Amino acid sequence: MKVLLRSVETGLYYEQASKWTPDQTAAFDFEKTARAVEFVFAAHLENVEMLLTNEDPQFDLILPVSSLPPTSIPGPVASNSRSPADHEPRHNSLANSPL
Repeated sequence: MKVLLRSVETGLYYEQASKWTPDQTAAFDFEKTARAVEFVFAAHLENVEMLLTNEDPQFDLILPVSSLPPTSIPGPVASNSRSPADHEPRHNSLANSPL
């Protein structure tokens, strides 16, 4: 799998610093999606998308890339909410029943 960057406006592929190409085979392969995204942020690129290409084009994926990095990474949401029943004492119904 290759990881490429393409300009949404021109359809050209990133090849090297300040150079874009219409030839997908000449495009720079970032090899990993994280590298491509980091490069977009570092180079302040706008209006680009990431292509994950395979030998069979029917399995290629096109992913939008935001030009702004996230301000924070969302994590799991902890739930501290309790129902009113959690605050009431619980009675063991078997404690008062005869055996």
